[in-house]
Amino acid sequence: MFTQYFGNYLYESSLISMAQFKEALLQIKDKRAKLGVLAIQAGYMTPLQVEETISTQLQIDKKFGEIALQKGYITNNQLESLLAKQVSPFAVFSQIMIDNGYMTYSKLSEYLESYKNKCGMSDESFTQFQGDEIAPVIEQIMPGYAGNPQRAAIVKSYAELFIRNIMRFVNENVTIGNADKAEFSQGDWLSCQELYGTLPIISSFSGSEDALLYIASKFAKTDYHHFDLLVRDVLGEFLNCNNGIFIANAQEYGVDLDLRPQYITDDIKSAQTKDMFSMHFSIDDYQYQLNLAF
Repeated sequence: MFTQYFGNYLYESSLISMAQFKEALLQIKDKRAKLGVLAIQAGYMTPLQVEETISTQLQIDKKFGEIALQKGYITNNQLESLLAKQVSPFAVFSQIMIDNGYMTYSKLSEYLESYKNKCGMSDESFTQFQGDEIAPVIEQIMPGYAGNPQRAAIVKSYAELFIRNIMRFVNENVTIGNADKAEFSQGDWLSCQELYGTLPIISSFSGSEDALLYIASKFAKTDYHHFDLLVRDVLGEFLNCNNGIFIANAQEYGVDLDLRPQYITDDIKSAQTKDMFSMHFSIDDYQYQLNLAF
């Protein structure tokens, strides 16, 4: 995620071209392996164990390595070995920038410092951001909830979880935009689910048919071409998986929730309320909006 942000900054500052940025991103995909692949290559886990670990990620909000450790598939030493082999996307991106002659090591350091100042983040937050931590980005765009810390904690927790799941199951190249009033376009659809209990919420994410087809295809690992009932079911299942994890997390904030059946609608007005948090995000060239209506 940080790679996408920093690359956009370099492009907008006319330090690299869009063609150079996209070329570097394509090279990253060729050079980075996921832990599951590395575990199979090292003989630490079988393909079935890897599939079971990924399946468990649909149910609990934990990383692949944490789950594999809990299941006893790998040891701490093996996990450390795998992590050492897994080069971070930003490290690869930076090396590509230098190897291709787009910048020097000193210029890279200079541009990073300049970008940190532009973000207005502390050293600690910026370090977390470089490690693809989502929290510093969400904190930058969070609206103020004066006198309502519980609401603030719930919104932040939900937004972070949702983006983490997009990165896990759809695409890591996510860019988070502003959090402001909801802006729906003609032809947009919403995948919705109501969470009821001590703090009722209607959660939804919206986008064009093509944009939602992309999420459904990546989540189901199937190449869908038509926005039919099957695709809508897949979108609902993604939201249901996310919300199932969220209601467990919400208990930490004293909020008890349960889920109603998910649904898909193109009735945009039905999703709009006065008390609503909306956050724009993009995956490659596709635009989306996450909404929480209270």
